[in-house]
Amino acid sequence: MFKLIFRTAVIILLSTTAMHAQAPDIEWVKAIFGSSPNAPLAATLTDICTDADGNTYLTGEFRNELKFGAITLTGNSEAALFLAKYNSGGTPIWAVKVTANTPTTFSAFTYSAKVDADGIGNVYLSANFEAASLDFGNGTTLNRTCNDNCREGFLARFNGSGVVQFVKG
Repeated sequence: MFKLIFRTAVIILLSTTAMHAQAPDIEWVKAIFGSSPNAPLAATLTDICTDADGNTYLTGEFRNELKFGAITLTGNSEAALFLAKYNSGGTPIWAVKVTANTPTTFSAFTYSAKVDADGIGNVYLSANFEAASLDFGNGTTLNRTCNDNCREGFLARFNGSGVVQFVKG
């Protein structure tokens, strides 16, 4: 059986120069690679933010596998969220995943993931989800409380090392 592997790259352009009528000064550009036998789209970037130290945080959805430099996340064939941290020089520091458990569809998170950072090193991830439960790693899960065919939301806080601190649904 032949597997078709599609590669997609999400190019991230960052600039510390304010966007006016002039062209921005680009400080770094990185590619994020993924593979998926089910669809040509392996990853979707849904939000990006920076903190006071110049670190950059990315979030979005992916299927199967996603690579941030030497860091590889393995999800499932349906959908998973990613949250990644890059330092001010564009080097990936860490990446974590949130996987959706069945029943789910490719739109388990409906492209809704958002990320923000506070002034003391914490990172916040929020999204809608349709899966029966979510796995945040380190034994942290969140179960959906509504009936079938419904959507709920969550807010999760991660520390500066990418370890989940709490999840609220």
